[in-house]
Amino acid sequence: MDFQYIHQLRSTTKVALLGVMALCLFACSREDSTQPAERQPDLVSEVERYRAALEAAPDDPILHYNLAVALALSGTPVEASASYVRALQLDSTYALAHHGLGQLAARAGDLDGARQRFLMAVGVDSTLAESHNNLGNILRQQGDYEGSLSAFEAAVRHAPDEVIYHYNLGQLYLQGGHIADGTQAVERSVELDGSFAPGHLALGSLYAANRRFREAIEAYRRTIRLAPDPATHVGLGDVYMVVLRLDDAVHEYEKALQMDSTYTVAHYRLGSVLSDRGKLAEAVVELENATRIQPGLTPALRELAGIFMEQSQYDQAEETLKRAVLQNADESQTHRMVGRLFTKLERFERAEAALNRAIELAGRDAQALFLLASLYRQTSREAQAKDRLRQALQIDPYHLEATHSLATLLQGTESVESGRFMHRFERLSSLADIEAKHLAELRGNPENTEARLALAHTYRTFGKTGEAITQYRALLSMAPDHQSAGLQLCQLLAQTNDLEAASRLANRLLELRPSDPAIHLTLGNIHRISMRPDEAEKSFMRAVELAPGYTAAWHNLGNLYLVKDKPEKAAEYFRKAIEANPGHADSHYNLGNTYLKLGSLEEARTAYEGALSADPTYWMAHLALGGLFERLDQPVAAREAYSTFVDKWRGDPKLTEAAREAISRL
Repeated sequence: MDFQYIHQLRSTTKVALLGVMALCLFACSREDSTQPAERQPDLVSEVERYRAALEAAPDDPILHYNLAVALALSGTPVEASASYVRALQLDSTYALAHHGLGQLAARAGDLDGARQRFLMAVGVDSTLAESHNNLGNILRQQGDYEGSLSAFEAAVRHAPDEVIYHYNLGQLYLQGGHIADGTQAVERSVELDGSFAPGHLALGSLYAANRRFREAIEAYRRTIRLAPDPATHVGLGDVYMVVLRLDDAVHEYEKALQMDSTYTVAHYRLGSVLSDRGKLAEAVVELENATRIQPGLTPALRELAGIFMEQSQYDQAEETLKRAVLQNADESQTHRMVGRLFTKLERFERAEAALNRAIELAGRDAQALFLLASLYRQTSREAQAKDRLRQALQIDPYHLEATHSLATLLQGTESVESGRFMHRFERLSSLADIEAKHLAELRGNPENTEARLALAHTYRTFGKTGEAITQYRALLSMAPDHQSAGLQLCQLLAQTNDLEAASRLANRLLELRPSDPAIHLTLGNIHRISMRPDEAEKSFMRAVELAPGYTAAWHNLGNLYLVKDKPEKAAEYFRKAIEANPGHADSHYNLGNTYLKLGSLEEARTAYEGALSADPTYWMAHLALGGLFERLDQPVAAREAYSTFVDKWRGDPKLTEAAREAISRL
């Protein structure tokens, strides 16, 4: 059974404590059978002692129970079962005897029998936490998530200071996707026992998965201090890889291999980082070690094939990819790499088949679509190439090569669209150059906070939200009080709907800088997205108290009161935002919407025109003016406003269609 869930089997010594507990129960009725709790009983002599005691008192259920415990611990389950049953015949309410039978059934693999016995135990004594825990364990293995959750929660309720119960509950929460609850339960387990290594290890994995890198590193390090293990070193190395501390990553992978030279994942990870650092010969050695020990490790085979391709060793690359396909024919990444190799070798038919298979398996694979488009270009199928490039860019609008290829293909026949894609390519190319520059800086010095902040900002500009969050968190793992990184991360977490993490970080920043209006604004936005308008208002008001000219805070207050359907108050706040910054186009526009809601049409017109004065490209204001002029019975002005919107708008096509329909009505 899984160590993470089973309490009663975690060690022989721990199991023996049940025997000690049983002896203590016996001591209440048979003083001469007392055993000191500080030493594990000699099981053979205990069996004989209880049998002798039973000759004098054959109807004592406690003696039968104690004998059963000793027999179970001495490895005679059949006799133990008979003694538990005899105890229950003498006292049907003996919960511990049901529990003992449940343990025996669980060890024998009889999960149904174990479940029934643990249910009987808690039916007799609902406070028996160990039975609740073991019942949760059985139900989890049988796929009854809700039943298991109820049982683990009962175990924690009746024994709130038992470490393993919190840990088991946390693991189950995580299995069900309840990350916050699971993390909290596992954190509680290590609060109760700071030396509980499995809890620290689980937290390391959790924190790493949630990009809480500083906490992940600390948790892994604590685990290593408590219980050194190759897997923990690899976990720590993986975190170092993500934050580009490559020397530290190499050290951890090597430590794992010192502990276990056959640890496949460590060979694979070490090979990957060596490849990333350009040490290809050393990388090949590690990757070949990994695939020799575990032939089915397809990621290592792909990495190895990639190195062979880079070195123009195409026969070896093909042979390695064949091995990968034989091990697992349903991995899209392998077929994609096969397609790339065969395209390079001009074996186009096989390349096309492999790339189509990759797309079929992955569903949405921008890189495979791009590679297929490149193949179509090489084989003079330009129409198909355009289609595949457009599909790739729908999946990944920031795909640099696909953007350039489509711009090139569209030249001549569709020059306007070609120019738009070429302009976008130039912008993306510039950002890619910046990304490469900062990555090189960080590989040279992972502690360079300025380079890491710039890289995070670059990813955010790219729209690569996940990568940006990773770099902001990596920076905060080195500089927890970094104001800009903290605020930017809060905003991104809120945008990705990770509101709990965003709120936790904002409150921590507020503890450090309680008079920073930007933090109050950020926390207000988190409250607003979390549908807590009263808390949001308090935060926004605190922001303008600290900074009376804070346009964004006034603007957000206006939006808040629009949602509350209090347009008069909303208009007041939008006016304050404009007073603080006359060039804030959004506030002019929203003020126009508010006046429209109030029926003040001329004031609305002035506000919309104010938005265009602040930002002549604020095309939504033209759409709003078109509707306003219709209400004012000014069809010529309405048509002009709608036409400008249709001509300039490049956003939601439904709005363009609505404007065209309005023009047709006029």
